[in-house]
Amino acid sequence: CGETRDRGGVDDGAGAAFEHVRKHRLAGVAGQSVWFVLLFFFIALFNSTHFYFVHRLLHSRVMYRKVHRLRHRNVNTGPWSGISMHPIEHLVYFSSVPVHCVVASHPIHVFYHMQYLTLEAAAAHCGFDSLVVRGRAIG
Repeated sequence: CGETRDRGGVDDGAGAAFEHVRKHRLAGVAGQSVWFVLLFFFIALFNSTHFYFVHRLLHSRVMYRKVHRLRHRNVNTGPWSGISMHPIEHLVYFSSVPVHCVVASHPIHVFYHMQYLTLEAAAAHCGFDSLVVRGRAIG
């Protein structure tokens, strides 16, 4: 950090900021193993919180009538029902992903976040609420 490039006597603040991000944001995160690992757990926690508030928003009068009602009409749920939604609902549902533009994260975290969103929706709509072993529900 602290370096300035000589561009004909003009100090480009935007260029310096970009250089700082390029050098430190992605290169440093993977080396910080504690943050790297903890961020996977924070993504799951953030996702749950985000989903709660987004789902409350989707059940508001206007959003429900125009957007979310389509999902509730699906009575024969299956794994693909989790991501079968109105395009506006997709934008709202996946609106948690841009947090990686603000929080220092590795591209692996972004891929994990997208997979988590997609697979968690499929698991939630597959028709099984818990694992049953010897007649007893686990989970």
